[in-house]
Amino acid sequence: MDGHAQAVSFSLGAVAKKTAPACVTAVIARAYYHVEEGQLVRFCQALADGVPADDARAIDKVARLLKAQIELGGQTNDSLTMLYRKGQNALASWIAGRQLQRLHAVEEDLYPLPKDAAALAS
Repeated sequence: MDGHAQAVSFSLGAVAKKTAPACVTAVIARAYYHVEEGQLVRFCQALADGVPADDARAIDKVARLLKAQIELGGQTNDSLTMLYRKGQNALASWIAGRQLQRLHAVEEDLYPLPKDAAALAS
C-alpha cells in the first residue's frame, strides 16, 4: 500500500464518500497511473453531478449510468466486483468521449498497477 499512497490519497480526495463505494474509488486510484489527473477530477465531479460547464462533451451521461449502477448495486462480493469492472468501462468511455446506452463490465483490467503493467508488457 505504501507504494500506492499517492494514488489512494488522490482517489479518496477526489471521490466523495457518499458518491461512490470503495470499488469505484479503487478504479480512480488505479487509473491515477494511466489518466491525466484533471480528467480524473472532472470524472469524479460528474459522478457527484457537478459536471463543469466548460466540459461540453456528453460525458455526464456515462457518469450518470455508473451512478445508477451504484444506486442499484448490492454489497455482495460479486456485485462489487461487477461494479468495479463497470466503473472501469465508464471511466474509459468517459475519457474517450464515447456515449454508452448501457454500461457493461470490462473483461480485462484497463488500469493495471505499474508492476502489473510492466509484467503484462513483457
